[in-house]
Amino acid sequence: MRNYFFLPLALLMLAGCYETTPLGDVAPATGQEIIVELTASGGTRLAQYLGPRAQTISGTTISAKPDSLGISVRQVVRDNGEEQFWRGEEVRIARSDISRVSERRLSRGKSSLAAALVAVGAYAIHRAFGGASSDEGRRGGTPVGQ
Repeated sequence: MRNYFFLPLALLMLAGCYETTPLGDVAPATGQEIIVELTASGGTRLAQYLGPRAQTISGTTISAKPDSLGISVRQVVRDNGEEQFWRGEEVRIARSDISRVSERRLSRGKSSLAAALVAVGAYAIHRAFGGASSDEGRRGGTPVGQ
């Protein structure tokens, strides 16, 4: 059991901490992770593709043209906070339907700090609740008959 203690810790560290940065007028690069905030009218116009009341779309840029963005959609968030996960279906969005585009990027500093804090906490819990040495259950001394 002891070998599996740090498995959840390792999986948690893979998640990482992300930050978003508005791109402004810069077109996102193909393959870039982005979050697109729709205008109210854009959410209404795209309802036939995204479902009702779509507010933000997260995914990967497939194409960036002057009049539209092509996105491989990973998630749609509705105006009531409801999240719907997608499997990379492609959606093309007119620039007039977009209020803001942000880049989603791994924050190395925050991720490192979070990983260090989780590791220290996990080690403290492990030591406090039975994290004895690897010799636990063994007896020292000379075997009988020698």
